[in-house]
Amino acid sequence: MITRIEISGFKSFHNFAADLLPFQVFIGPNGVGKTNLFDAIVLLSDLAGDHTLEEAFNRSRGEPNELFTFHPDGTRANKMIFGVEVLIGRSVTEPGGKTMAVGSTRLRYELEIESRTEDGKERVFVQREELFTLADSADKWMKEHVPTKNRKNWAIREKRPPYIATQEEKDGGATIFRNQDAPGGGREAFTVGALDKTVLSSSNPLRFPTAYAIKQEMQNWRFLQLNPSALRNRSDSQAPTSLLPDGSNLAAVLGRISKENDKTLPGVVKDMTKMIPEMKTLSVKPVSDRGDSVVEVELKDGSKFSSRVLSDGTLRLLALVSLKNDPKHRGVLCFEEPENGVQPQRLKQILDVLYALATNFDSESGETPAPIRQVLINTHSPGLLANVPADSLFFVSMKNDPKGRETRVIPVRPVLIADDSDQFYTWEQVKQYLDSDPLNRKREELGL
Repeated sequence: MITRIEISGFKSFHNFAADLLPFQVFIGPNGVGKTNLFDAIVLLSDLAGDHTLEEAFNRSRGEPNELFTFHPDGTRANKMIFGVEVLIGRSVTEPGGKTMAVGSTRLRYELEIESRTEDGKERVFVQREELFTLADSADKWMKEHVPTKNRKNWAIREKRPPYIATQEEKDGGATIFRNQDAPGGGREAFTVGALDKTVLSSSNPLRFPTAYAIKQEMQNWRFLQLNPSALRNRSDSQAPTSLLPDGSNLAAVLGRISKENDKTLPGVVKDMTKMIPEMKTLSVKPVSDRGDSVVEVELKDGSKFSSRVLSDGTLRLLALVSLKNDPKHRGVLCFEEPENGVQPQRLKQILDVLYALATNFDSESGETPAPIRQVLINTHSPGLLANVPADSLFFVSMKNDPKGRETRVIPVRPVLIADDSDQFYTWEQVKQYLDSDPLNRKREELGL
């Protein structure tokens, strides 16, 4: 879970910072950087994985050089700086199945990437990298958002040197050190200047379990872009069993969770029938000798339909309900414009499912906390204002700066009187900004 994110030098972000809740909604006009925020999160996820920097940049939306902030004078930033404060689980399982305790669950990760031209080609390298425990005295987020009685179940803090640290050398160079978790353990050194992968990405789970745990956490940061055409697809026998961003393997996911726990699929059906009363059962049916499968829905009147003929809204709802009931789902889920392709009366249902997907620290107790889940939504629909928790809204806009227009966020409060200092916006202000967006865009096109 991302509790704070800081971005500078990436697309429309300059000295950007925001503290995030388990369920957070970003609302604002088109073209102000809402999707750019999700792109930054996905880029960080790819950089923590097994990709080189070049591979991660090539997977992003836009050409690699377009990811660096563009300035009004025609130049581009040559550095990106990211900072994320995260809450992770208390243990991590390595590929062989061994489960290990982590040293700390409240961590801050910092990454600086530099763009350089070598042999006529623009390339990117790691310039600085840090991973360290957030001290209790500096952890304002935990004190504000997790009840005292539950805090000890989530926050573990090991007093120790940083897990990853960058040290400046006298000759002007720098070295990144990665320290083992074990007391008195060794450390590895990486020379800054030629690193084309993050140090975090190569962390061994046996020697560096905490660094490996945050790597796994970051790899669970996903930008879900459900495509109705893909959701209608049959799943082949080799399809991944964790939901893909477009939802094309939905049948495989439902097949897997029904095999692992015979109570899971009935849970999906129960949630769906609350929103679609005419539904009776749900099953995954084989459709070929190769092991392909498809979702089939039976209605109370006895009629049966495959996913090939279900409505866009029903399919999107089914995918989200499947994630809610999947015990293996965890991490950050970025979801764009939930209002798209959805009947207005069903929008609240989808938002209720998304809200239920996020961890509720008020209700969690006991010695074994549930998987940590976070949902981040972006939208430009005023209709969402009345359907999400009052404290979960950020209004996203563009701010004029000498270095160019940059994305900023301002909290939205359900109050009547506006704040003169722009510390927050009212719901009415947000609605007015959204309603006037087409007119404002036309004024910009005409230079007015």
